[in-house]
Amino acid sequence: MTGLGPWHSERLIYRAIEPEDEPVLLSISSDPEAFSNSAPFLPQPRSKRSATQHREWLEGALISAMICLPPPTSGSQDDTAMRPNPVGLIHLHGSDPRLAHHRHGDIGINVRKTYQGQGYGTEAIKWVLHWGFQYAGLHRIELGAFEYNPGAVKLYERIGFVPEGKRRDWVWFNGRYWDVHMFSMLEHEWRERFGEKQNSSN
Repeated sequence: MTGLGPWHSERLIYRAIEPEDEPVLLSISSDPEAFSNSAPFLPQPRSKRSATQHREWLEGALISAMICLPPPTSGSQDDTAMRPNPVGLIHLHGSDPRLAHHRHGDIGINVRKTYQGQGYGTEAIKWVLHWGFQYAGLHRIELGAFEYNPGAVKLYERIGFVPEGKRRDWVWFNGRYWDVHMFSMLEHEWRERFGEKQNSSN
């Protein structure tokens, strides 16, 4: 896709998740709504140690990255202001090594509340699809959305993920059971939708 590169997309840049990013990870997981929309775990106050554990878990992904806005090109001499501004995180986990020959991946994403509704999640998902199919050689990439998060369901369908059905009453949240909507995209579907061509060494 035009404008996409290994570490950038149209408006965003992507960098490794470092120990100094743990306060950002903690702020995301400490938001009850963001936590419940992205994980099926019991909601509870998050500790600094949980951010370290989260970062260490992300190190096991095929790729994990902070989603960042580029620093301003001018107007500030403050070193902090000149660094990329994290707006969220995205990761693509592969299969168990014993299943790696199937070439599957699973996306996880979380955008900080302040930056939601601006298309950054859509842009980051398109970027990680490009990375997964074009660089990692995956054949299938999937993700899920909880029934109580209809915005995610609509977003994934709009991007082009194919609904595969539901895991009925899979998650207990806020006093009742909810379904999980499952989606996937295959390599040829991605190439057809986004006009990507297979690189050739010939």
